Amino acid sequence: MDNFAKAVYDRATGISDTSAAYPLLLKMHAHRKINYMLFHFSMWLATNDVTNYRVVIPASGNPISERDTPHYILFNNKKDRTDFTKWLNRYKAWFKNEEIENNILPELPKYGSHTLHILSHNVAMYDFIGGQDSLSDEFIQLWTWVIKNCKKPVYVISNNSFAFTNSKEAVYFKLYWAEKSEQLNQ
Repeated sequence: MDNFAKAVYDRATGISDTSAAYPLLLKMHAHRKINYMLFHFSMWLATNDVTNYRVVIPASGNPISERDTPHYILFNNKKDRTDFTKWLNRYKAWFKNEEIENNILPELPKYGSHTLHILSHNVAMYDFIGGQDSLSDEFIQLWTWVIKNCKKPVYVISNNSFAFTNSKEAVYFKLYWAEKSEQLNQ
């Protein structure tokens, strides 16, 4: 995940006057040590063909060491900003237990009645890098596929299982994953 997140941070620029670009700015962070919103933005980038954006930080800030400073996304046009906002509002519905700003992956709801379709995968969820766990590149690719292809919430229930709320999407995932596993084993 470090390489994945770094690709977004590499697009960071410090600016002191954002007034001219204000309609294209979107605040992504509110003083947290881990910027989950930039991860969610990265997921959206991975599922869309958007290359014209910048991560904006205070002019004196450093995007890597000062992750607890406010971050903004500066979009090149209003369409991209609107598309991201629509996607984010839909994706927020997947996070039933906590706000999306406080969690990197949606967890199974703690309350309520739900019909779920649980499927496993054999992708390592974490890599152990530099003394700490980080989402593996393979898991990020798998999760990107889920986000891109599933409209209804999908929850991460363990290191190797997802809970789908839509049976058709669960079958689609199972067919995709069976074919992908077969290709990897050849």
